[in-house]
Amino acid sequence: EYDSGKCLGFYKMGVYFNDQDQLDSARHYYHLSLDIANEISNMKYKSQAFRALAIIEFSTGNLLKADSINNLDLDNTIKYKDSLGIALAYDFKGTINQNKGHYLIALENVLKGLDLFEQLGDSIRIADGLNHLATLEYNLGNFKQAIHYNQKALGIYEAYDDSFYQAQALNDI
Repeated sequence: EYDSGKCLGFYKMGVYFNDQDQLDSARHYYHLSLDIANEISNMKYKSQAFRALAIIEFSTGNLLKADSINNLDLDNTIKYKDSLGIALAYDFKGTINQNKGHYLIALENVLKGLDLFEQLGDSIRIADGLNHLATLEYNLGNFKQAIHYNQKALGIYEAYDDSFYQAQALNDI
């Protein structure tokens, strides 16, 4: 009868199946988690289920559906004044729009997310936002600016000994 635990358990089952590339099963468990999160009005669990579902849709090329789900997450995080959640939703909205070829909309959203990450002092996510800006600048043909943002991101990744994203930033540079 511990609904919060069930909600988290279903979410973790979704993560497991997502890691196994069994996306239908992952969706199923994320939806179960979302249903319980709605029943118990748990904003945090609701947001993580929305985010997970949006990421699945994004990774399978369903950009419109990913954007729609991400908008639900953004509305949820704004309603409950979750600054980190708002930042993540804006940043992801930028990534989605970049992949749709809507670079200026993407830039606007990534900048909103980055501003909030900076206000929160979340260094790793600042680096991620800088990396996203670099990709956008590259797509807009602003190569020097893209390198600049990647170098700033690289410095943060090095400070946190994040070798995976150091390699990505170096590759992008």
